Amino acid sequence: MSKIILVRHGETFWNLEDRVQGLHDSPLTPLGGKQAEKIAERLKNEPVDMLLSSTIGRSKRTAEIIRDSINKLRGKEILTFTELNEIDYGMLTGMTRQEVARRKLLPKWYLLRYFFPFKGGESMIGKKKSIKNFLSNILKEHPDKDILIVTHAGPLKVIVALLLKKNIKWMMRFRPLSGSVTILVNEGNKWEARLLNDVSHLHSLRNLFELK
Repeated sequence: MSKIILVRHGETFWNLEDRVQGLHDSPLTPLGGKQAEKIAERLKNEPVDMLLSSTIGRSKRTAEIIRDSINKLRGKEILTFTELNEIDYGMLTGMTRQEVARRKLLPKWYLLRYFFPFKGGESMIGKKKSIKNFLSNILKEHPDKDILIVTHAGPLKVIVALLLKKNIKWMMRFRPLSGSVTILVNEGNKWEARLLNDVSHLHSLRNLFELK
């Protein structure tokens, strides 16, 4: 049996400002750091052979806090991959949702971004191709390993949809929350969700982990 644990990074300052982040590196808020600590507490009894992260700071910092908060993970190398980076939203990067609405781009943000990139950016479907190749290589090189991946909402959507064989409509509805944990297991060459978008470990914190 192999297992993939997927974590969405903790809350950032741009999350609080409701800004499109994409490849921009907005740091974790104090709450985001606490969320990472709670994730570590939630995962302390889960076996982990490999710890992966995107190359973006908010993801790497979340991974570092998780690693340094779990005794058996201290000193473990965090392997970073650009394939795990957030979708590049091009011209929208840095805009608040209100600014996106004023430019009459909300329909494209909610729906068309899956198929068509914003100027200077990439589409979700385009990102899906690189993630599919990345997943295939990782699983082939490390069979039967328990892998912890800290990433962003976009790649998390794609990874779960690919492994659970879900269609684009399902992927559009799936909204990974900040600090959420998803656990997928493979038994008999079939991936199943043991835990999906779980934030129960964050309930002792104030409720600021909605998707931004």
